Amino acid sequence: MGLTTPPPTVYPGQGYAITLNYPTHPLAEIGSGVDPTGRILPQTYSHQFSGTFPDWIIMPAFTLAALPAAYIARITRASTLEVTRQDYVRTAYAKGLTERVILLRHILRNALIPVVTTAGPELAFLISGSFIIENLFSIPGIGRLFVDGVFARDYGLIMGSILFYGFVVATINLVVDVLYAVIDPRIRYE
Repeated sequence: MGLTTPPPTVYPGQGYAITLNYPTHPLAEIGSGVDPTGRILPQTYSHQFSGTFPDWIIMPAFTLAALPAAYIARITRASTLEVTRQDYVRTAYAKGLTERVILLRHILRNALIPVVTTAGPELAFLISGSFIIENLFSIPGIGRLFVDGVFARDYGLIMGSILFYGFVVATINLVVDVLYAVIDPRIRYE
């Protein structure tokens, strides 16, 4: 008998992709992995790509940004509609200002206060909650390092990660407070 290569290991669910002569979708070309024994795994999400644009960022970014983007859009719309009904906007229209000037100077500037108020904690949530996405999509990052430290009981790494995330959240809250004074000059800090 001659040397033969063993047949590839087929995992459950892999037959569907083979039947359709994968990749079946542009995002299905995300990559395939190889486990430590050298067996080819089914199409998995991998961050090792070539090319100019990092394709691996599309799905994690969409997963992270979809819910906060919808929430901030809803807050922006509600705040803009509320400001549009104010007397000073009607006065600006009566003075004959252009639509652009009214929108930028009167409506959006005053409508940004609630948006910044909600966007700050949402950004802190995105940064501190990214460890779930990093684990889900196998992205090496600080969140994944934190989770690995938890499983390895590396208390120094856990405390350092928590300290880092606390610093990030405090910095974002400070930036939000400073932005209040930039957006609305009537707000003063003493």
